[in-house]
This record gives sequence, C-alpha cells and structure tokens, in this order.
Amino acid sequence: MRRLGSVFSLFLIVFCLLANLSYANEDVLEGSFVLDGKNVKLPITKVKLDGKYLKGDVPPVILNDRTLVPVRLVSENLGAKVIWDGKKYEVHIQKDDKEIVLKIDSYKAYVNGKEYTLPDKVPAKLISDRTMVPVRFVSEQLGVNVDWDASNRVVLLESQDDFTKVENIEYSLDEVKIKLSDKSTYKDMILVNPDRLIIDIQDSKMATPKDKYLVNGQIIKNIRVSQFSEEPMESRVVIDLNYMDEYDITQDDNIITIKFKIKDNYAKFEFEKDDKEEFKVSRDVKSRYKSFYLDGPNRFVIDLYYTKIYDDEQSVEKEINEEYVKSYRAYYYEDEHRTRLVLTLKEGIDRRNIKLTEDESDINILFDFLEVDIDNESLEYDFNSNNSLFKVTKKILDDESSEDVEEDIIEYDEWENKIKVNIDNKYIDLKDEEIEVNDYFVKSIEVDKKSDYTRINIYLKDDVIYKVLDEDDNSVKIKLYTEEETQRNGKYLVVIDAGHGGKDPGAVSPIDKTKEKDLTLQISKMLNEKLVQNGYDTIMTRTDDTYPELKARTEIANNKDADLFISIHINAVDKTDIHGIQTLYYPNNGEYANGRDNEALAKIIHKELINQTGAADRKMVKRPNLIVIKYTEMPAVLIECGFLTNSNELNLMKSQEYQDKLVDGIYKGVQKYFEGQQ
Repeated sequence: MRRLGSVFSLFLIVFCLLANLSYANEDVLEGSFVLDGKNVKLPITKVKLDGKYLKGDVPPVILNDRTLVPVRLVSENLGAKVIWDGKKYEVHIQKDDKEIVLKIDSYKAYVNGKEYTLPDKVPAKLISDRTMVPVRFVSEQLGVNVDWDASNRVVLLESQDDFTKVENIEYSLDEVKIKLSDKSTYKDMILVNPDRLIIDIQDSKMATPKDKYLVNGQIIKNIRVSQFSEEPMESRVVIDLNYMDEYDITQDDNIITIKFKIKDNYAKFEFEKDDKEEFKVSRDVKSRYKSFYLDGPNRFVIDLYYTKIYDDEQSVEKEINEEYVKSYRAYYYEDEHRTRLVLTLKEGIDRRNIKLTEDESDINILFDFLEVDIDNESLEYDFNSNNSLFKVTKKILDDESSEDVEEDIIEYDEWENKIKVNIDNKYIDLKDEEIEVNDYFVKSIEVDKKSDYTRINIYLKDDVIYKVLDEDDNSVKIKLYTEEETQRNGKYLVVIDAGHGGKDPGAVSPIDKTKEKDLTLQISKMLNEKLVQNGYDTIMTRTDDTYPELKARTEIANNKDADLFISIHINAVDKTDIHGIQTLYYPNNGEYANGRDNEALAKIIHKELINQTGAADRKMVKRPNLIVIKYTEMPAVLIECGFLTNSNELNLMKSQEYQDKLVDGIYKGVQKYFEGQQ
C-alpha cells in the first residue's frame, strides 16, 4: 500500500507540473546546491527562533519532506557547542549534560550513547560544503518546541523559558488587542512627529506571526512589533497614528487592550479666487486620503477616508465656472466611511495645472498653469505637481558606427545643485539656449553646444531628487521630484512586477527561444511609463535583467504601502494551439486576503485586456499559492499576457503595437478600479 501511495503521489505531482508549467517557479522558492557531487535544485525555507529569523551563508533546505539546517545556525543560537570530526564524518553537538552525535549519510543518531532512528530516515548531509542536520530532531533534543508555518514556509522554534510571549496582535478601527501567553507588566508612552503610541512589555519575547499590521483606519495607520531589548528581555509594540487623541489601556489576564476615542470628522469645501484659483478642503482632523486625475471629462478626485460632509449632508454640489474649475460635487459613502470630492475642470486643464498641499488638517488644491517655452524641438519638459519629466530625443545624425559614439554622461554637480547631461553630437543637433522654468523642481535649463558634445545643465530647486528613467538608445528621460513625493501624501502607488529575470528566464519559446523574462520586462516598462505619464506613482520590482527573490518583490510593495500590485507574465504549455489571456488572483476568502478585494481588481483588468486586445478569454483563475500575489498586503493580480508556445500570439506579443494594446488594457483597468467602476 505504501508503494502504491507513492506511485499515485508521483503521478499527481507530474500532472500538476504539466498543468501549471509556467507557474512552477512562483509557488516555491528554490536554490542551487551541490549534493552528493551533483548540482541540484532544492526548496529553501527559513527558520525563526523565538520570533527572530536566523540567518547564515547557506539557507535551510527541504530534502525528502524534512528540513535540514546548517548545524551551527541552530545549535550555536541555542547555546550548544559544535565539534566536527573530519575522520569519522561526524558532528557532535554538546549542551549542558547532553551530547548529540550525527554521522553524515547515516539515518542513525546517538544522544548520550542511546541510538535513535531519524524521522523518515533523512540523515545529516553535506550540502554545498556545509554540514546540514535535521532541524526537528536536533532542536527537540535541545529542549526547543518545533512547529511548521506551512503558508509562509517557516520553521518556528520556541525556547522553553520563563518569558511571556507576545503571541499576536488583533485590531479593529479604534482598538488594538495585544495577546500574551501569560499576564505581564507593561508601560506606555506617547511620541510625536509622527504621532505614535509605544507599549513596552516587560520580561517578554516576540512570537507574533507578523512584524507589521496595516490598519489604515481613521486613527490607527499601522502597528509594528519588535524585540526591543534582550537584556532585559522586553518587547515593543508601536501603534502609528494619523493623529493623537484620547485612549484607554486595560489589561484582562493575558490581553492588553488599547481603546481609542474616535471623533466625528467633518469636511467643508470652499472655492477661493485671488490672483490664483484655490479650492480648500477643511477637516476637523487629519485623516488618510487619495487623489487622482481622470480625463473625459477632465476631473480631479479626492477620496477622504473616515470623513463626513459638514452638517451630515449626504451630498453637496456647486457650479463655479471660473478659469480652471467648472464645478464640484461631493458624496458621502456611508458603508465605506468615505467622502469622494470631484472637481470638474475646464477643457484643456489637467494634472499639470494642479498643486496639492496640506496645512495641518486642511488640503489645498492650487491651480497654477505653467508653460515652459523651449526652442529646441528635441527637448521636452513635462510638469505636474507631483514630479516633472525632462526628456531629450536622440537620433544618429551621420553614417559613422554607433560603436564610436561615446555613451551619455549624466551626473550631479553638488556645488551648483544641477544635473549635467553630456550627449555626443552624433546623436543630437541642439542650439544654445537658456530656458527659464522656475516651477517646484527646476530653476532653469541651459543648453551649451560644444565641438564634440552638447551639455545640458538642469539647475534644481532645493531638496529636489532626480532619477534617470529607463535610458535607451532613442532618448534620455529624467524624473524630478521631492522627498515629499516619496512619502506619497495622497497619491496612488502601483507596483509593477516584471516576472522572472536574471538567473530565472521563465518560460522559453520552443519556436524561436524568446524568453519570458525579456517580454515581461518590455511590457512592464511600457506600463510604467503609461502610468507615470498619467499622474500615478510607480515602483518597478526590476528594471533590468536581474532576479529579485519572490518574497522581496512583495516586500517592496508592502514596505511602501502600495495601493496595487501587478505582476506581468507570459504563459507556455505543450499544445501549440492554445492561446489567450489569463488573469490570476489570490482568493478573497483566503487566509492571507486580509480584506483585499483581489477579485474585483482581476475582473476589471481582465475585462479591459480582452476588450483592448481581442485575445481569447482564458478566464480569471483563483491561485492561492502564488507568492507574489499571496503575500502582498494590497489588491494584486498576476497577468498571463499570452502563450510563447503559440506562434501567432508570440509574434503579436513581440510587436510594439500589441504591447501597446496590453498596456492600454491594464491601464484602463487600473483607472476604472480606482474610479470604483465594475
């Protein structure tokens, strides 16, 4: 029966691999190792001891369903001494009055001379020149509790000591509960700029499943936990607040409860005109908001969370008909505790004309149209209130080989606070010019043509940051912004993940060897440019042929509190007639959904993709085990843009025309999602 079960399991594994060929690398993290003289790939995992990750030069691996760890990684962190006997190929682990002996490639182990059979007969092994031992057997023999977090693929070790454990954090919009393994003393304190409440728990160890909990409530922004001190042993819970107000702390046995007093938050709307037009949103307290621009007709939208309209009005609207603003309307969505303000703008007015600032709890929308007069047609300067984009378009002007043309040099001159761009004259023909700008980012731009090259100086305002965007052979693009923008005060942030990359090519077309990683990067860059041009903040998990680990991709999005996560992939199967677009999402009722409406995002993006491309509809599919959409803390989708194994669809996906259609479909889906459309 055991043999029959193994055969059935093998069949099931092979079937799943064939059915999900292009997803295999997304489910489990793998590493390359040397085992028994061969280069092999093994699943890798992590180990937590008392809530703290253990790190070494070789990660723990899974071999025959058992976790092996570097012997010193666990043993020495548990206070044991490790001795290696090179003649006998044995490792001796000693702690107090106990000695554990394991022999490489033997499923027998000895504890104080008594023989044991290792679980599943998985022995200690030499893997990539490191002695790896079964973590459960060694840890339990050293008096440590062992558990397995299957969803996060983490081995959990807990010392058997007298410290109280901080086991979990539970929260609602106005309340935080700290769950302990036993009653313990604590002290609390308030810190400001930014506002936060600190709870220090005495004689305790952190054992929570997460280090950070995103709340995004009216008062509570998020909750962070850490092992603040080990001598003395003290845990710290930090509650980040939008504003500080009254709160009560109570303790009932092993639960510490912090209850905040929530005030009603009302907003008034007022249009003012002096030398400039300004629209003011006055609120009782500062709270979270998002802003974005829509076209057709031109509108500027602000979503005010946990904010009602003054005098408990359900809606207000008013005609204005000034130079920039045509009218405004606000509506309170009671079920969502959100007021949406929509400013309808005059024709020709867009986000570049809008400056948004905060003054305590007030939001100010200033309309300040700016034109930059540039004589050189190859130069463009695109300004909006979030950032500016400077672009130089290039082309080869003579017949000499491009190999002889020096690369562009872009560098920062700290002394004069300017960016210097040097471009070989074989690429551009610019005339000398001084361009007055004087906006929020740039004082002026200077073009100075030399004999062999042209220098463009961009003189910056104080505290302006620059970033060279996806430089290519045809243009130089430089984004200008401030540190304030990186904090995203009220703007939507979309993280774009170009699937695979670097050491991981993804699927490879059997038709012409096109690699998935190359196409996903091309499409992702185009999507990034489209979103940036339309006022969105973006982050790309990779911009070149590198491979960020899958968990690192989710951490990029989570650490920046992104609003959406979009992963771009290309499909492949054995049958060449299969084609079309498929959109994958983590189920809304999954353990790690945390209230994310992934299905709504997937539905609207998938619909727009099919509409824009005319591709075959391969439907939306729930995928609960894809790392990049499972562990993101915001709505996320993984888009399979087509099949590398279908010759027609492969040629389409390699064309810029079809890539434009894919990007337009994703962009329209994102736009409609933020508008609340279905």
